[in-house]
Amino acid sequence: MNFLEDLFYPLRLLENKRVLLLVSGSIAAYKSLELTRLLFKSGASIQVVMSKGAKKFIKPLSFEALSHHKVLHDCNEKWYYNHQNKLHHNHIACAADADLLIFAPLSANSLSKIAHALADNIISATFLACASPKILTPSMNTNMLNSPIIQSNLKRLKDSNHIILDTKNALLACDTKGDGAMAEPLEILFKAAQTLLKDAYFENREVIVMGGASIEKIDSVRVISNLSSGIQASALALALYFKGAKVTLIASSFPTPLPKGIASVSVSDTASYENALNNATNNLQKHALKPLLFNLAAISDYLPKTSFNHKLKKSEIGETLNIECVQNKDLLASINPNQFVKIGFKAEDDQQNAIKNAQNLLKPSQDNGKDCSVVALNLIKDSRPFGSLENELWLFSHKKTQKIPSMNKLEASFKILDFIKDNAL
Repeated sequence: MNFLEDLFYPLRLLENKRVLLLVSGSIAAYKSLELTRLLFKSGASIQVVMSKGAKKFIKPLSFEALSHHKVLHDCNEKWYYNHQNKLHHNHIACAADADLLIFAPLSANSLSKIAHALADNIISATFLACASPKILTPSMNTNMLNSPIIQSNLKRLKDSNHIILDTKNALLACDTKGDGAMAEPLEILFKAAQTLLKDAYFENREVIVMGGASIEKIDSVRVISNLSSGIQASALALALYFKGAKVTLIASSFPTPLPKGIASVSVSDTASYENALNNATNNLQKHALKPLLFNLAAISDYLPKTSFNHKLKKSEIGETLNIECVQNKDLLASINPNQFVKIGFKAEDDQQNAIKNAQNLLKPSQDNGKDCSVVALNLIKDSRPFGSLENELWLFSHKKTQKIPSMNKLEASFKILDFIKDNAL
């Protein structure tokens, strides 16, 4: 699976969004070419502004080929009015049109300029003229980054409510390994999508997503598990992140790339799922709305009564391997509905009874239900086996029923979130 090509790009989530990309003089400017490509394929309109230093590393033509727009730099600002009576191709006009500004890479020199509101070149003037949200991605030598003056300037910019992405530890251009490398283009894309797509209903709301298949050990090499891929859980975690939620993803597999802003907890068996859920619950912050719990995890209904820490040999087993299993704990049913808005997911291949079985999860525990506020039903079909990139779902609440036709799992995730918002949960 190619996440970007198969799930992200087809949605064109940044359609009609105007992104202003400022590029300063740094070897990391080559990464901004990839960022431009990612933004363009996501539907965004990108206006690149380059400093003199940036043009020493990358030619404007490269950005123009990828963005399909003329690059603004110090040698081509225009101040005449075009036929629509609007200012044309200068730092004021470009800044006024932007929905989002990204400064990538942000060199030590440019960082210090913008921290003190200097506007003595094309990129610092554009930055100062732009009133839109700003994402800053520093890039510099480790000693420069750790300089008290640079740290003070970073704090000044953070205090001004700018979004600053952390630098990475990597082999730097000076041939030393250390902190200072620019954030990866995909991480910047994720943050840009969140900044442009966040929804006040979900913003800063605490959410726990559980996904993947439980892996119950028989011996050191054999397990009882199932075919759940974890793709829908990862896609849902991403959609929630883009909406601005504080997301913890507890899963046995992570089939899609995830931003650093999602707290990912790797688990395997039922006990580790339960421990991770308890830890995440204890770390929840207060919010005006009750936290959401999405349980997509395919937890085994039965687990071996006894497991072994070594590989069982044929000589020990004999001709028949008999595994005595006991009924497993129902994690979803055990969760207190007063703590969470519970959203359950159910996979069924029994076409006749699937809807009834799914709706039973809405019932209270005393009626053999699971106290869910919403249930998503996935009817398993040969055309959509486990691990497929598409889902067709039925959504049930106490008030509404909605069918989601077959679509890619990231798009389906946004439909699920719309359903939750419509039900004011």
